[in-house]
Amino acid sequence: MAYNLDSKDNSDPSEVTEPRNPKEPQNLTLSGARLVGGKLRINLRWVKPASDVPITFYKVFWSRRIHSPTNDSVLVYHRTVLKDKTCYELKNLEPKCQYFLQVQAVALYGGRRLASRKASKVFNATDYMAFADVGRRSRRCERYQEGLHVRRMICHCGDVKVRLVWPINQDAKMYNISWKEESCTTSIYEDNVNTKKRSSWKTIQTPHYDLRNLKQDCTYSVNVRNLYSNDKRDEHGTSIEFFATGCQQDRDEKRWKYSSNKAAQCKKKSSKSKKYSDDTD
Repeated sequence: MAYNLDSKDNSDPSEVTEPRNPKEPQNLTLSGARLVGGKLRINLRWVKPASDVPITFYKVFWSRRIHSPTNDSVLVYHRTVLKDKTCYELKNLEPKCQYFLQVQAVALYGGRRLASRKASKVFNATDYMAFADVGRRSRRCERYQEGLHVRRMICHCGDVKVRLVWPINQDAKMYNISWKEESCTTSIYEDNVNTKKRSSWKTIQTPHYDLRNLKQDCTYSVNVRNLYSNDKRDEHGTSIEFFATGCQQDRDEKRWKYSSNKAAQCKKKSSKSKKYSDDTD
């Protein structure tokens, strides 16, 4: 907390208070356990924690210990969950293993990440029937959202890929979608900090669109407008902002981590795309 030392009044309005990190997610619960193809699926839910600034996303971690004749190791998985969801379906779990589950809330403030402590829960998969919804319909993690929203966010070849969806308008013949990078929180893009950010746009017929090659740890704004047969369009349309994340960064070496095999596949696909683009120009 910072104060103006020249003030004669203890209630100086120039007092500046930095926001605190979010509290850890509350009340981790499990439900909807079921076997699919010999693997276990189960829903992990939590309650949104208190935070001085809005939560931007959650990180879900699950890990299990691997035993070997020489030494033991811990296998850790993690996923990013959008801020509007407080549930994640864990898939492909081994029914005879014990898992350590964690959920962390992350908020952004002034280009900084404010991360909560990780809420945790131990899950013994051998007792999964205790979390099965026997005799009643399983309540899965909600997928439906109204309005323009991010349906899926994944890491693709070192960049973030996002699928945006919105409601169908029966009167619209096409949709105009535009997007723009607003800001980034990572130092990787410092060289381009003075580069003027331009808007990109596309006219499409489907009520969904995939944004590719987005930068990790950057905020993007998106606007979608309906286009009608009489050459009219919505004046303002619908807009959202989202934070692109999901690619695990190696902070020490300042590079994106993915296997050499995956990198080769990405390079091959990129070459094909470039060739196709050159042929169609």
